[in-house]
Amino acid sequence: YEIRNCDWSSDVCSSDLVGVLSLAIGIGDYFLAGDGDPALAETMTGTPWEEMKEVSPHMVNLTDLLSRILGAWLIGFSVLGIGVSLVPYRRGERWAWYVLWSMPLAFLLVFIAFFTADRVPGSPTPPALFSAPGLFAISALALLLPVRTFFGKSNGQSPRSSAEILDADDRASD
Repeated sequence: YEIRNCDWSSDVCSSDLVGVLSLAIGIGDYFLAGDGDPALAETMTGTPWEEMKEVSPHMVNLTDLLSRILGAWLIGFSVLGIGVSLVPYRRGERWAWYVLWSMPLAFLLVFIAFFTADRVPGSPTPPALFSAPGLFAISALALLLPVRTFFGKSNGQSPRSSAEILDADDRASD
């Protein structure tokens, strides 16, 4: 696998990028916790993060814990997505295409959760209201561009099954 050989219309470079970006966000959420996104606390409570540390240390502990848990889940989800995109998706296995739709779906659900949450008027906009739609668009586009690879070409050829791909790989290695 070399990124310089990517054909953005038929390969998964942008899907790999989404996995790496979401992995970086997950790592940041895990290690920085509430300090990584102080605007979120103020958006939801109306109290700036530094003030909340003084006024309600137990709420800060809970927020940190939830940020770390969500960061851990995002790390795992991202590693799984990267693994699927690097091997079976690149081989053109249809199941991998379906599985990778979990990424744009997750970003869309995060956006909806933040968009519909009761936020304090005049408070800062949480970064997820910007990052989630962007990651949704990139990951959905990465899956839509090579759709003919998975569902046949316009000339009527059908895509190869996973078994055909593995057989071809075995013959090539002999």
